[in-house]
Amino acid sequence: MVMFLLSIDAGLRAKEIASITWEMVSDATGNLTDTIRLEVKASKGSSGGAVYMSKRLVEALEDLRASAAIPRDISALYQPARQPFV
Repeated sequence: MVMFLLSIDAGLRAKEIASITWEMVSDATGNLTDTIRLEVKASKGSSGGAVYMSKRLVEALEDLRASAAIPRDISALYQPARQPFV
């Protein structure tokens, strides 16, 4: 669901979705924000940028983070082996 919403609601490309980390969607205290801060390596072209998230995307990310013990320093879409994406 999160990957779908990142594409549909946020308008991200596959490369950008694959590069999303928790640091890009949360503040310094670890709380989710309403903005994705794309880094240069994650975006098309030579500059990063900010993409606003819909309420349902923020809620889906909150649900994903609550449903799994996911380290902050890895991809936001990380799934352990043989685990389906939510």
